[in-house]
Amino acid sequence: MLYDRDDKMARLTFLREYNIDDSMEKRARSLGLPWPPWVVLGRRVFYSRQRTQEWFAEQEAKSLLGGETP
Repeated sequence: MLYDRDDKMARLTFLREYNIDDSMEKRARSLGLPWPPWVVLGRRVFYSRQRTQEWFAEQEAKSLLGGETP
């Protein structure tokens, strides 16, 4: 299952917790830019806490492998 009830966070919660701008999140999703996985239920967007943390960890590992400094 992609999302369980306890793991799911609403889009606005995601934006607050990760300090992400509303328009940047909408633009990244609509343009298909690299972005944490999400699901749309009705007209609402939800993120999985676990999968979001995994995605950020993967991005960090990629940047470290690419020679960038944190």
